[in-house]
Amino acid sequence: MIDETEEKTIDASSAEYEEDGYGEIYVEYNYSAEDFDKLRYLARSEDKEARKEFFEDCRKEAAEGDLKDVWLKNYTSPEERSIQLQTVLSCIKKSKSKRKPIPYGYLKTAFELLLSLDNRKGLKEFFEKNSTDRVLRERMVKWCLEHKEEDYAQKILLEDVRNGGSIRSSDELNKILRRKNETDLLKEELLRRVQDNLKLEFTFFSELRELLPEAQWKSVVEEYISQTGSYRSLRMKLCGEIGEENKIKEIIEKQVENFAGSFCDKYSSVDIASQLALAEKLLKKTDPEYAKNLGKQMVKTLLRNPWKRGGYEALRQIVNGFLSASETKEFLEELVKTYPTRQAMREEFGCRRSERTRR
Repeated sequence: MIDETEEKTIDASSAEYEEDGYGEIYVEYNYSAEDFDKLRYLARSEDKEARKEFFEDCRKEAAEGDLKDVWLKNYTSPEERSIQLQTVLSCIKKSKSKRKPIPYGYLKTAFELLLSLDNRKGLKEFFEKNSTDRVLRERMVKWCLEHKEEDYAQKILLEDVRNGGSIRSSDELNKILRRKNETDLLKEELLRRVQDNLKLEFTFFSELRELLPEAQWKSVVEEYISQTGSYRSLRMKLCGEIGEENKIKEIIEKQVENFAGSFCDKYSSVDIASQLALAEKLLKKTDPEYAKNLGKQMVKTLLRNPWKRGGYEALRQIVNGFLSASETKEFLEELVKTYPTRQAMREEFGCRRSERTRR
């Protein structure tokens, strides 16, 4: 009856075209083979012989690539697990010998069955034979960490990161290397991470600086500096890492010169304020007034010519970016006194200045 019902359900759930006021519509009905597998199991579960017969039916289908959840969930004795494992392994082997894709879920199922049987040796042998599978690699690392097999997890993760693996793999590897105090490998991986994704946040820089000799650290940063190209803020921060204050000054001076030559309205001043603020921060110990004075002089130079209100607004925003609130107030008042007849500037610098705070 179950088989007959399933056949009718399959027929009823077949895709078809229906027609309504908008023309033909493709319709597909739901049909779950798993539900009928559960019914078959329930129909046989009370009878010992029928239960064995259903187990064997499922085993034959699994050997052909149709792995049923009901088989794995309801037959869980060590003897049944062993048969399930051998069936799944045999199907995997057969697929490989015929150079066919391994049926979906078979690798993961074999792995979980080996775990359930606590077959550690078999688990590692199985993994070595199928270690190109990404999901299997992630699952193996997780198992290794849960069972204090850090050396084996490290081996897998090292292979992953050296082949362009994920950030998650790299982070997990670094945790292991720190715990084991494997400084040479940790330096190698941190350098790779920084090289692959050099960011303003300088992730790992503090740790690398502790691990590397001073001369090597300076050489590494100088190499990064040579790769920054037009990323001026990044270049300044790198120079700050090795105390190259003169280079920082050269960079910010060039940026100010470029900005002063192209300034026309608020849209051309997107990042000069932040770069001045960064230069101020990097030079704070050796020349704390340098960037402030440079920025002030730039604004004064630009104000030699009158601007429309949008230009004054942009300049005020720049000033807010590299001066404190009190310094901004004092500087803008100085500028208003210098050009008392510029009404737009007076309104933009004078009346509204108290509403703005440094970003």
